[in-house]
Amino acid sequence: MARRLMSRRGNSASQPQVTPYQQIELDDGWREWENTKQELVLVKRQLTEKDALILQLKTASRRLQETLRKKDKDVRSHPFSQSTS
Repeated sequence: MARRLMSRRGNSASQPQVTPYQQIELDDGWREWENTKQELVLVKRQLTEKDALILQLKTASRRLQETLRKKDKDVRSHPFSQSTS
């Protein structure tokens, strides 16, 4: 944590000292920033997983449609499929 404080405050002696209250606000801001970054990573991962699932579903749907078209074509071309009323 001390290293993060130094990097946030900077190493320059010309910068004003940060009050404890300001430091708490800075720490809260950095925590919120880190949490937001983690949430973004999680959301991106979920989107990637959902995109992969969508692709799988589209592929399966396309295969089923092709199978149905083939079966429909086979049924129509079969001589015994015609009903005699």
